[in-house]
Amino acid sequence: MLSQTEAGKVNKETAARTEGCRKKIIHEQGSQTDDESDQHDHSCKMYNTKLTDIQDKLNKMLSLPPEIQTLKKRVTELEKEKEELKTSLELQ
Repeated sequence: MLSQTEAGKVNKETAARTEGCRKKIIHEQGSQTDDESDQHDHSCKMYNTKLTDIQDKLNKMLSLPPEIQTLKKRVTELEKEKEELKTSLELQ
């Protein structure tokens, strides 16, 4: 599982790759044709969409550990309360 710092690094790397993808590729012979440029733009958009999906999933995963800890504490509290109630009933 990635920490918040590692997730930040991933986000920065993603942004850098996306920025690099936006730049046009210059061929040795000269500039690109319109078809190549459109194809490149389409590839960049698909790549961007996939990276955004991955980033969303990563953010969801990083939000789970605090929720799990909260639930564990609540379960512990409820178990303790249950034991106290059992003890209370036994004394009566």
